Amino acid sequence: MKNDNMMSQDERTLSVPQEHEILLRLEKAGLTKSLAQEIINSPKNLLAEQIVDFMTMNEDRARDIMSHGNFISIHLMENWGFVFSDKDKKRLAKIPFSRQLLQECQSTHILLPVPCMSVLQMTEVVKNGKLSFEVADDIKSELSNPEEVANWHLIHKGCVKESTNLSLYEAFDNHQIFHGDDFPVSTQAVFCTIFVQFLMTHTSSFVGEIIRTSDSGNDFFLGEGVIFIYVKGVNDSKLSIIVDATYNSEKNGIMGIASERKPDLITRKKY
Repeated sequence: MKNDNMMSQDERTLSVPQEHEILLRLEKAGLTKSLAQEIINSPKNLLAEQIVDFMTMNEDRARDIMSHGNFISIHLMENWGFVFSDKDKKRLAKIPFSRQLLQECQSTHILLPVPCMSVLQMTEVVKNGKLSFEVADDIKSELSNPEEVANWHLIHKGCVKESTNLSLYEAFDNHQIFHGDDFPVSTQAVFCTIFVQFLMTHTSSFVGEIIRTSDSGNDFFLGEGVIFIYVKGVNDSKLSIIVDATYNSEKNGIMGIASERKPDLITRKKY
């Protein structure tokens, strides 16, 4: 019986010596008969495609997959004033999301690189009359911490609807929101997404929403605090944002959580 994943002779692009050399190198790296059989049996050739995606998924391929306006390049962000070191660019050369996942999220998510910059540093990029940024003085220190490493993020446009009318902990325990493939977005990544989308489209998917971030705000309300970001609106080409803190138990019909997809090709490493 013919395997659906098998290629015809006309479809093959590698020479026999190349195929032999690749197999030898894979065996040396740990490929066993059982692993090879898993690749062969993978439905719709998914495992083999992920191996190729791991080696080839870069900005050009991702741009072709994502819907217009939902892919942000490093070059475009640098033109706006965001800073990426040579080390950052080397790390970001490969995108850790498969073609299948990007196709699934091409209209609902934004794919962008988040640099090693603090929120306050990012606000300097957006200023020049384009940003109204109200933040309590005691919260500014929370916004001065940069991302530890630059990474690609695949972030849902707008808060997850199921996360409103829930406390922070209730939202985390809700498997409709965080079910293994999704996790909460960091404070820096949330702000970066809001700023970049505004610079590109003069609007924001988060307008009218209050975003809670779980990785900051713990110094407030005896350790029960959470920072919230209220994207008040976009008027006369100016983005208006209010940042403050509240109890993580507070519930509000427009207070939600931003979610992003986990990379499905490689594990992020700190170097």
